[in-house]
Amino acid sequence: MQESHSGTVLIVDDEEHIRELLTGWIETLESCSVLQAKNGEEGLEMARRHGPDVIVLDAVMPAMSGYDVCRELKADPDLCDIPVIFLTVQCDIQDVVNGLDAGAHAYITKPFKPQELLARIRSLLRLKSRHDALKENLARFESVLDQVPIGVALLDSAGRIERWNQALARSTGWSPKEARGRPAVELLEPVAVNGAPDFASVGEEGASYYLQGRQGKLQATVRCLRKDGGSSLLFDFS
Repeated sequence: MQESHSGTVLIVDDEEHIRELLTGWIETLESCSVLQAKNGEEGLEMARRHGPDVIVLDAVMPAMSGYDVCRELKADPDLCDIPVIFLTVQCDIQDVVNGLDAGAHAYITKPFKPQELLARIRSLLRLKSRHDALKENLARFESVLDQVPIGVALLDSAGRIERWNQALARSTGWSPKEARGRPAVELLEPVAVNGAPDFASVGEEGASYYLQGRQGKLQATVRCLRKDGGSSLLFDFS
């Protein structure tokens, strides 16, 4: 079964004839719509307004270069996941490096064959579709975590907090936003009372820990533990 290449592509180029040429080619892709922006500032505004699936970006434009546009896109949490293709006459290796360092997924130099550009766009539309599906599933997962009546913390392999549900937020006073990305030992104090040596090595199920809340320490028992490159902990405060 062939995958669909549907989605929205934003072309950012200061030359109108280039925008029109690219639009004609891209619209040959199934269910693919095209937006146009004539400079970097307009491109950023349209990206924020429409959330395209792929951006085709000229590197050399007046006032705001494509490199600057790409860096702003990648610095914006709402836009950073949009794949960017640089399409430019600049072909020095340093130009390619600059484009990729700015966060682009591909760098195509002019002159180029339409088939190459369309193949890149198809590939990135598939990538963006899968990423969006994964992001949606993660949002559902977080929603389920927030409905669980006991505290749940997920750690990465370095012992930093990746998820911190609302039950833990209510118990400790630390919001998920405050907890995420912090080393676990900052909020989950490594004081074990049932034999586990420290939080980094995480004890067996039934081990007890003190969680450092805003109003003081809370003793919690680990009721479930999974370690597969990271750790998942369910805390029971009863």
